[in-house]
Amino acid sequence: ASLLSQEHAGKLPNKTLLDVPKDRFHLVKILFFFYGLNSMLPMNFFTVANDYWMYKFRNTTYDNWDPYHRTPLQIYYHSVLSIVKAVPMMIVSLLAAKYIHKLHLRPRLLCTTFIACVVFVSLTIFVVIDTDDWQFMFLVIIAIIMTVLSVAGVIYRLSQTRLLARFPILYMKFDMYGSGCSSLFSILLQIVSLSIGNDPISRAFIFFVCGTAVVILTFILALASDHLQFYRYYVGNSLEDTQQPPKKFKELIRSGLCIWPSIVQFLILIGAWMCTASVTNLIVSEHYGNGNPWNAEECKVVRTSFISPGSYIQSTVFFLQRSNGYRKADPNFAST
Repeated sequence: ASLLSQEHAGKLPNKTLLDVPKDRFHLVKILFFFYGLNSMLPMNFFTVANDYWMYKFRNTTYDNWDPYHRTPLQIYYHSVLSIVKAVPMMIVSLLAAKYIHKLHLRPRLLCTTFIACVVFVSLTIFVVIDTDDWQFMFLVIIAIIMTVLSVAGVIYRLSQTRLLARFPILYMKFDMYGSGCSSLFSILLQIVSLSIGNDPISRAFIFFVCGTAVVILTFILALASDHLQFYRYYVGNSLEDTQQPPKKFKELIRSGLCIWPSIVQFLILIGAWMCTASVTNLIVSEHYGNGNPWNAEECKVVRTSFISPGSYIQSTVFFLQRSNGYRKADPNFAST
């Protein structure tokens, strides 16, 4: 993103800092925070609401589900989810790296955010629909929804990176804060829903309604961003990007070799991500059934998740490292 920022800086009008519009009420910073929050939030909801999914795929002869006697759909749910997330993500990432610049930046962001809104509204509706008689078909529908969401997520994150490159480095911090807080937000929201709801359906309804509200708010902010002078000043006209020829394969290889440590980390993260949910879903608490509510199965995801500001701190450290490098390279960094 830093190289893109320098490239875009050369295309901005030759004006002094006094001519740059102000970010009134820090609305653009808030927008980027929600952009970052929305980048990971949809995926987290499919994992954190484990009790709801297990209830949906339970043995329907019982009112509740037993972690010691899981149905095949309960066992394979997270594995299926991992496959339909990872495979489309890898394929679309390769294609998008070559051709995505042919699409205008703003429509890409708006369309992918709108898709996330539709997905969350659909999931909220499915909460109140009785799917006991067509559980397998429901799993197929969820897999299709996850595939669409994975494809939209790749396009969204690539577009988000391109957008960040047009703004001062300070705005990357708020985007990373939002991304780092997405897991923490979903876990805290799950705790609230567990505290308020009396059964898996009511808890899931509270959980998904709140998630839907966040995604819709992000979409509204994205729509309103075009009316902000500060936002329009830095975004400029993306028509030049669409007129560039597709990237050649050799260029992609050369770029990949320059950032190979990040690619290795990404592949390790994807591998761990695919395995973690599938394995932890099959774990049963040692003291399950002893009457302690924290040993209940619906609290397992809360216990095993990182309920700490680790991602937030990691984003802060990363930003401080990057900003320190910018200060050494550019004495005027603080003013930008």
